[in-house]
Amino acid sequence: MHELHESVPFMYTFSGQAPRTRRSIRFLYGELPWFSNFEMTQMIKYGMPGVWTHAFVDMWSPGYLGFMSSNHNGMLRMYETFGNAGANTMKRKVDSGERTGGGRISPTSREWYRPLPPYKEVVWSMRNNTNYMETGVLSALQLTASFPKVILENFYRKSRNSIESGTKTRRSVT
Repeated sequence: MHELHESVPFMYTFSGQAPRTRRSIRFLYGELPWFSNFEMTQMIKYGMPGVWTHAFVDMWSPGYLGFMSSNHNGMLRMYETFGNAGANTMKRKVDSGERTGGGRISPTSREWYRPLPPYKEVVWSMRNNTNYMETGVLSALQLTASFPKVILENFYRKSRNSIESGTKTRRSVT
């Protein structure tokens, strides 16, 4: 399942970091960073700055359709991209940062989860936004096509584990 939103410079690819629920599928949280790091690496290779992998988001929120996907042994691929006020191309400045706990984090700084940060100023259009989203999705599909047996086996094991869990923890309906 893929979700595409507009909010951040230039693209955040969901890596499955906390918070998580106690019922979360454990090895799904090994698959998620595998995909997000592959997507980020591919996009950097293609010369696309500003792709990063870690931020606060909760996959289990009913506000996201990913909640439904992950509860049915699927995998969520979610992207947040740099939107625009309209379809026009315009010069944009990237926000200098937000206050967090001990200081200011700049979205244009190089971090372990953002090895090629976004530019401080950029000429941006809906086409750029679309290119980022499409490249993220196609990179995830490329990884899936490269490892079909692993992906299929993981889906099978998640499904099998769900069935076993359901038979072990029978609940009475009142």
